[in-house]
Amino acid sequence: MGNRIHPTAMIDPDAILADDITVGPYAIIGPQVVVGAGTTIQAHAVLESHVRVGENCLISSGAIIGGLPQDHRFQGEPSHVWVGNHVQVREFVTIHRATGENAVTRVGDHCLLMAYSHVGHNCQVGQHVVMANCSQLGGHVEIGDYAVLGGTAVVHQFCRIGRMAMLGGFSGTRQDIPPFMLADGMPATVKRLNVIALRRREVDATSRNLIKQTFNLLFRSPMNTQQALSAIEDTLPANPYVEEIVRFMTTSNRGVSRKKDGDRLNAETSLAEMM
Repeated sequence: MGNRIHPTAMIDPDAILADDITVGPYAIIGPQVVVGAGTTIQAHAVLESHVRVGENCLISSGAIIGGLPQDHRFQGEPSHVWVGNHVQVREFVTIHRATGENAVTRVGDHCLLMAYSHVGHNCQVGQHVVMANCSQLGGHVEIGDYAVLGGTAVVHQFCRIGRMAMLGGFSGTRQDIPPFMLADGMPATVKRLNVIALRRREVDATSRNLIKQTFNLLFRSPMNTQQALSAIEDTLPANPYVEEIVRFMTTSNRGVSRKKDGDRLNAETSLAEMM
């Protein structure tokens, strides 16, 4: 089956379009754009330049992919947006090119970017990520696989959201959110484990228990972060999920949002009680 391209669509001769794509009325596809097979680009969507969209994607009406970065450091250098396969980019989503020569803003496979969400320059969005309506990523944000951002959630530039983590709706964070955690508030703090995600991804019961113990030491004990990490190393058996949390914590540049002291267990709480 050949391409179905509406006669009012504007397509640059340098664009590379795979077979079996659909381009709606008044859509614009600029130079150095590549579109994979089976992708639908709806009416009035814009793929500006230096954009690569994978197979079987949906680019909804009014979405703009490949806009120039909102960054004073950008000097017009060639940079890119890469969108994976089976990605839904809904109405009026914006995804900006990266700053830096040949740098890339990436959105992984099977992501759902709901209406009016924004992916800033140099962001790295993993696979199966859900960004609900009006959620916003500043520049250089990293989002792990299977993470979820609630409606209107805001992530400050250079922050990280870990794998299978969730940032609640109407929340904003200026710090990192570790894997498997649920954070909420303004500013957001880690509240509890994202148990639903762990079960959906079929994380085994033993690992879930160890993740819970790790959470208790990091976020419910009176210990500071370094003390909690030492306690995790000394008391918990080796486990890849726990190691992922520890690695995330120890590589954080912006710090990890922890509960206020009043929300933690008191200093007399024993380690055994938290385990």
